[in-house]
Amino acid sequence: MSAHEIPDALLQAAIDWAVRLQSGAATEADRTAFAVWLVADPDHADAWQLLQKVDQVFSGLPPQVAHRTLDAASRQRIGRRRAIKIAVLSALGAGTLGALGLSQPWQTTTQYASAIGQRRKLVLEDGTLLVLNTNTHAAVTITPWRREITLLHGEIHVDTGADARAWTGHRPFYVQAGAVRLQALGTSFAVYQSPQGVRLHVTEGAVAIIGTAAIGRPGETWMVHGGVPHLQVEPALDASAWAQGALVAHAMPLADFVRELARYTEQRLDCDPAAAHLRVSGVFQLDDKNPVPRALKTLSRGWPLRIEQTADGGLRLVPRPH
Repeated sequence: MSAHEIPDALLQAAIDWAVRLQSGAATEADRTAFAVWLVADPDHADAWQLLQKVDQVFSGLPPQVAHRTLDAASRQRIGRRRAIKIAVLSALGAGTLGALGLSQPWQTTTQYASAIGQRRKLVLEDGTLLVLNTNTHAAVTITPWRREITLLHGEIHVDTGADARAWTGHRPFYVQAGAVRLQALGTSFAVYQSPQGVRLHVTEGAVAIIGTAAIGRPGETWMVHGGVPHLQVEPALDASAWAQGALVAHAMPLADFVRELARYTEQRLDCDPAAAHLRVSGVFQLDDKNPVPRALKTLSRGWPLRIEQTADGGLRLVPRPH
């Protein structure tokens, strides 16, 4: 459906949702209801995407022009709903803005990265707490109308901020991880670009997996592969404990645990196939000095394993001789 084919009633519904979500008074029930509405019909997504064209308009406007537009709307007392509608209608003709040659874009993008073995905690301008896990690269984009994190590689944990100082109201929060797009609905969650796909773990609130009917709830872990989300039943790894400084395993196959542990060191780690089936459970601290060697020693003491050094300087867990 093209922008001009979207019925007024549907566009009004999308605007109503934008007003409610950006009001600063949206409840958890509101955010969940919006996620349900968004995935209920492809036309709903089309209408919502049209609203996002406001970004394209305002990203090209210098602050003085954007402020004049909003201040005029305020003086005329037309309200936020009417102002948004005016901006949407302007977005339909956004192609003409390029001819204006306007500079000083109305958005900021900041790159953040962590080294292997490092975890970084950051507080973003909207109050969001962002934690980068080992070997992670993310870009944070803030515009007057949305907040977005692009996860280029690695893993992040997000506690979304109240966004109290935004002059456009509470802005929607998105995470883009490869082809997977998520919308946070007032929440705390972790996202990992793993070799098997994008892993989402929700700690609080809810997260919508855009383009699907899936909504992550507290305590749930989802794996999205090939655009299809799968709810993991009793996952062997606590997918958010790393943000508190620990790897927490529950009957996790040793091969999988060693693969996870290897993310925190430049030294090559593996395990002998004869020991790969062993199940590992426990809490392994990441904040300790030299956490990887310490975890390997714990494994060698608590399981029938020993540590060998390989010819290339790596470490391998092998079965302990009887």
